[in-house]
Formats: sequence, C-alpha cells, structure tokens
Amino acid sequence: MKVLSETFNKLVRAGHESVQFRQGQILNGRVMRFFPHDIAEVQIGNQRIIAQLNLPLTANESYWFEVQNSEGTIQLKVLTQDLNGKQDGALSGLLQQLNLPITKENQNLVQFFLKEQIPINAKTLQIAAHWVQDGQSIEEGMKAIKMIFERGWPLNEAIFKAVVSVQSEEPISPLLNKLRTQLTDLQHLNEAKALSNKIDQLFNSDRSQLQKSLLHNWLQGSASDSTTAFSLLQKIGAFPTDTTETNIIVNMIKSSMKANQLSESIGNALLDVIAKNQNSSLPSFLKALVDLERAVGESSSGKLTNVQSLLQSIRTSMTAFPVDEQRLNQFIREYMSSAGKINSININEGAALAITANDFIVKQTGLTSEEAKLFNHLHQNIMSQEINSSQLKDYLKNMMTSLGLSYEHGLADNIQHSRQEALKPLLIALLADEIPSGVKDTASALLNKLTGFQLLSQEIGPIQQLAMQIPFSLHNRATDLSIQWSGRRTEKGQIDSSHCRILFYLNMSKLDETIVDLHIQSRVVNITIINKHEWIETLAPPYIQQLKEQLNNQNYKLSSIRFFKEKKMVNEPKTAVIHEISSNGVDMRI
Repeated sequence: MKVLSETFNKLVRAGHESVQFRQGQILNGRVMRFFPHDIAEVQIGNQRIIAQLNLPLTANESYWFEVQNSEGTIQLKVLTQDLNGKQDGALSGLLQQLNLPITKENQNLVQFFLKEQIPINAKTLQIAAHWVQDGQSIEEGMKAIKMIFERGWPLNEAIFKAVVSVQSEEPISPLLNKLRTQLTDLQHLNEAKALSNKIDQLFNSDRSQLQKSLLHNWLQGSASDSTTAFSLLQKIGAFPTDTTETNIIVNMIKSSMKANQLSESIGNALLDVIAKNQNSSLPSFLKALVDLERAVGESSSGKLTNVQSLLQSIRTSMTAFPVDEQRLNQFIREYMSSAGKINSININEGAALAITANDFIVKQTGLTSEEAKLFNHLHQNIMSQEINSSQLKDYLKNMMTSLGLSYEHGLADNIQHSRQEALKPLLIALLADEIPSGVKDTASALLNKLTGFQLLSQEIGPIQQLAMQIPFSLHNRATDLSIQWSGRRTEKGQIDSSHCRILFYLNMSKLDETIVDLHIQSRVVNITIINKHEWIETLAPPYIQQLKEQLNNQNYKLSSIRFFKEKKMVNEPKTAVIHEISSNGVDMRI
C-alpha cells in the first residue's frame, strides 16, 4: 500500500528551526568573512554562526568541518576543501578521512545527510552506510535514517529496521498469511503452534460470528438443525472432531459451574443424570431425575417443565430406558438454554484450522447437503448484518491488544497475559528458537513492522500520534486497515471530538479508490467525497438522510456533503491527493 508508506514518511516531523552542534559532528559550510583571532562567520545550511577555526582559510569558499567544541564559541577543524563545487572530489576526501570506502553509494549517503541537514559524524556515517547497503532499498534506508534523527530516536539497528518496515509498501496481511503457511511444518514447536493459532484468530472475525450462530442453532434449534450445527462446529474446528456431543455437554456443564453460571447442585445433578443413563439401572436413573427436579425446584431461576416432562415420560414408559443419547442431550441443552444458564461456552477458538470458514464458502469442502444448506443460510445472515460503530470500536481495540502494540506497557505493569497471548511476544519467542531462515525472515519482518507502528504511536510534546495497520476481515474479504491520527488532546487527556479533521483512504471492491475528507468544527460536520465514478453522487441521497440522523443521535450536525470526481486518481500516487487537503486541528487518516 503505497499510500500508507508515503503517508508515514510525512508523519508530523520536527521542523528544522536551527542546526544543533555536537562534538565530532561533520558539517559542510561556506566561510563568509573573517574576524581577528581566527574567528569567522560560517554559513551552515540556512544558518550563519560565529566559529573559531584551526587554520586560516579563504573567504567565500566551502569546506568540510568537524566540530571540536560546541560549548561557548564553536570550534571548527578543517577536514578538506569543497573544491569550488567539485563535490565528487571533496566527498572522496571526506570519505577517506572517515575511513569509509569511496563508493557511489557512500557519496550519495553523505549528500543525502547534507541535503536533509542531518548531523554527520564518523560513527553515524559508518553505521548508516552498513545498514543502508545491507537493505533492499537504499532510498528507503536513507528515509528511515532521516526519520530517526527527526524524531530523536536512538540510532540502533532494531529501530532502523522497524522504521524501514513501516515505510515499505508490503502490508501486514500478506506477511501474516506467509508466516502461517511457513509454520505448517513447525507444529512440533510450541511457539510455532501458538503463533499459528494467534494468526488464525486475527483473520477469523467472520468465523467467530459463524460459531456464535452455529452455537445458537445447536443449543436452541430443532433436533435436526441441532445435529447439523454440532457437526459443522466440529468441521470448522470449534469442537474437537474426536469427541462426542455428550462429552461436549459434560464439559459445558462443568465450565458453567466453574464460571458460576450454574449452581453446583443443579450441575452435579445434571452430570449424575448423564452418568446413570449410561451405566446404571432404571431406578437409579429415576432417582437422579428426581434429584434434578428437587435441585431445579429449589433454584429461584430454575425451569421445571423440561425435567418434569422427561420424568413423566420415563415413568409411563413412553420413553425407553436407557434414554436415547441424542434425546437426553437435547433435553439438557433445552433446559440450560431456557433457564438462562449459558452465557458463554468454551469453544476451541485457538485451534489451528485445516478448513476455514472461507474454504467452506468457496469449496463447500466435506459438507453434507444438510450442512451446506444450514451453513449457507447462516452465512447469508452474517453477510446481511451491518457493523455498527460500537462493534468496530471493540474490534479495533481487541485487534490492537492482539497484535501486542501495548506489549512493553504490559510488561511494565506486570500483565501476564500480555506476554502470553499477543502476536508480538509470540514472534519474539519464535525467533528465539532454532527455525529455518525463511521463517525467521518473515517473522522478523512482522516484528519490525509492529515495532515501527509502536514508534510512530507516541506523544511528542502536546501532540498525540497514532499510526498502525491492522488485518481486517469483512465478510470474508481480507484486507488491511491503515490508520494515522495526529492531534491535540483536551485538558483531561481526551481527544477533542468537537474540533477535528478525519481523512479516510478506502479501497473497496465496488467503489474502488475513495477519499472521504470529514471536517468537524464545533460539532458541525462538512464532508468531501472524492471518487472516479460519477454515479456515486446519484446513489447517495437515500443514505445522506440516514447519515444525518445518525450524526444527530451523536450530537453532531451535518452541514454539507460535496462530491468531486478525481480523474487522475488511478495514475497518480494517492498521497498526492491526500496531502492537497490541508490538515488543521486533529488530523486522522484511515
């Protein structure tokens, strides 16, 4: 995503108000005029300084200087002359002085430092030359070094690689997919298995909705739908394939008791009914049912109907003993659902799936006709659901936690799950193992990208910055959501939602590339939409009224919506369009 890399390159940079001098720093300057006692006026970039020189020089000539002392009067040591604009010779002389090879790449690096007014010293140049030449793109390496100096970050290799990573055009989703594939042959390693599970969770938001729908059908559906739903839950990995429905129900009862969703008396009575039906006599089974009836009757929230109905059916021989396992399971599911005893079920969300929900949709892999019919029905229901703002907020919050973007903060606060469950610590654990070089390269690239997002999400003075890219699965369409936000907070440390500027960059399957510029001033909203399709404006009116009502519900007033056709959007870099729109106040780009 070129728009993301170019936008990050322009992320709230420090201005060059003045040149800061440090001992050992190398400068290129022009001697303007002389004063007594070897004092001279020297122009460094756009700034003129008074400095003491170690040699008599010629006015209006350019030289390379090394800062000898930055306290009080600046002392400059002459390294070599700039040879009247013959820069190649001067650069060669400078590189010789610094014991660096005289190569085109090193000369370009020095020129880049000068152009961007980045402080130069021998150590910095040596380190930068090594990193830049080892990288895939010299240009990206130079940009990364520039950002490191502008932001005042320590000059170390980890930070350099992190900045290069977020400036690259490769989004995070392909990296995650690539690593997931590479980890297939490393499932004997606990770290690799845990990381595979985490990546599956990141991509399977639709699978989570599917699981919830299937669970509802299993617990409360008809007998046939319940059986079909249970089979599907096994095939998508929610339930183990090597166990029975009865075992799942037993575990469900135990976990509900542990979570205080089910009283011990009722839970133990249910477990006793299951056990006595499997390996006991009819009198013992009837006694277990009577005990369950008593336990349910003593519970203020209990439902006696199902229990009494089964008990009467057994006593009158309408139902044979032992009770059919499927019938008994249905009885227990219906009781627990009607009594409101199930708020959650521990499903195998962490399982590494051989088949994902998307595989089912595309291939209908391994499904019976009944399973395919139920699956397609539930999937269509999911596709037709709208995602509200609360769901999106929760998704973004959970995704930031899952990626480990607050991992170090969790370490500082001794939050144990931060070390165990997030993507970043799992990557660190994997890289500490003996793994193939290809896997190591991909895992390192992911780790660098996450670290880069963390670096770009910091407070700089009164300005709070946020920059990230997260995998986003919407109706089985995997993409990346890129977010950049920069702005001031209120006195209470909160974002000022009454005065802000938000910029959305969207690449959608039907509307293609779209830019939405949303400007809020005193809670009055003005929106500009840029898209290459002319018909988008004609389709908008029915949605504008709905938007106006939704904004009113949030105490905002929609003032205007303007549409522009951007003819050159396909051929020109997206950031050219983005940065033509001025940014004042709070600035957010998605």
